[in-house]
Amino acid sequence: MVLRDRLIEAAREATCQRGWSAVTMAGVGSAIGVNRQAVYKEFPTKAALADAMIRREAELFFAAILETMQKYGSDIATGLPEAVRVVLDMADENQLMQAILNGQHRAELDLIDLLAVDPKPVLGQAIVVVVAEAANLYRDTGISESDLYTLISINTRLTISHLLQAGGSTDDAVHQVAWVTRRALAATVS
Repeated sequence: MVLRDRLIEAAREATCQRGWSAVTMAGVGSAIGVNRQAVYKEFPTKAALADAMIRREAELFFAAILETMQKYGSDIATGLPEAVRVVLDMADENQLMQAILNGQHRAELDLIDLLAVDPKPVLGQAIVVVVAEAANLYRDTGISESDLYTLISINTRLTISHLLQAGGSTDDAVHQVAWVTRRALAATVS
């Protein structure tokens, strides 16, 4: 495993165990036997390390989303809601997501910003990845690319909202995404 990946993993483990606010660049380096300067050479700031850690974790979720969509093929009305179910179930079991979402410190709020506010690491990338797969899977459904983009964007934002402000069950969230998807299909497909 290359140094960068080892540092990200050490930061992930420390975040899961103690929370992001307790993570230091020196501590991350020490965990894998390198000095603080080696950490800063890979990640010039703690924020850059957080961004890399969140992006890597997001890749696991993106892979599961795509696998679920592919499982349902061109059945968009089932595939998209079931992909949301997979994301929410994964988040419930993912130690890093739980550390971020349940964090009590301001530093965890900084990680939440990477999930929900800054469009680059998660929100924007999720939309790009899902739209690319959806355009392929759902090209024969009659939904235009622009409407598909809008639908994916709405469902992605709704899913992230459920992650951040869990108030209902996973089934409730899946039902909402299914409802939005069916309504969008009815309004856009001739």
